[in-house]
Amino acid sequence: MITKGLFLLIIFTSATIFGHTQESIKNEIDLFDNLNQIGNAGNSAENMTPGFAYDNRYEGIKGSPYWFEDWGVGKVDFIGFKSYENVLIKYDVVNQKVVLKLGTDSLEYIVEPEIIERFYSTHLGTENRFVKFDKFLFEKPKDKNKFYRVVHNGEITVIHEVTKYLKKADFQGAYAAGETYDEFIKKEAYFILLPNGKFKEIILKENSVAKGLPASKTKLFKAYFEENNIKLKTEQSLRLALDYVENH
Repeated sequence: MITKGLFLLIIFTSATIFGHTQESIKNEIDLFDNLNQIGNAGNSAENMTPGFAYDNRYEGIKGSPYWFEDWGVGKVDFIGFKSYENVLIKYDVVNQKVVLKLGTDSLEYIVEPEIIERFYSTHLGTENRFVKFDKFLFEKPKDKNKFYRVVHNGEITVIHEVTKYLKKADFQGAYAAGETYDEFIKKEAYFILLPNGKFKEIILKENSVAKGLPASKTKLFKAYFEENNIKLKTEQSLRLALDYVENH
């Protein structure tokens, strides 16, 4: 159950790094205090608070539990609350947690996804938008509601899923043929929103995407690749093709 206390989490970034005003400095101090209060409560109140001080539980494991391994500068939109920009952010896809960090604070904090509507994270100059979708919006229902990265959002919607799981070291066999280290294994999937309101899994191939398009758009979509003599292999080519379809 979401209590009023969940909305006391105020997110704002370091004025030292981003050069904000005195009001920003006050907000940063409030954020630091609130995160620490939540962290203290999270360690002593049956882990029912919306966030807690992050521990380095993944040290020594090959790979990363995060969508992007590096910190990104992002924005968080809270459900029924306000938005905060210029926060340092990572997305832990293993545990479905959003991890925040203040610019001048070495501590990492987890914010529970239940209080987040969407968030943004910029990497390599590209802003990525993550939106939470209900598990029953998929042709094959998921086991939980979670965040997906929006690849294209217009008349036609395409989203991207990354899942990871921890593969434990395998010391079995006469010659120890298995891996001798724990490792995060990554899987990816793309989904297109069908006219019936359900997401269908696709691969980045013309025929696969075309099967998820409205009948009136299929011919245009295939024509785009024929006219440009290219193949659908990347997200960029998919976005360009869908832009073409939506504008013709």
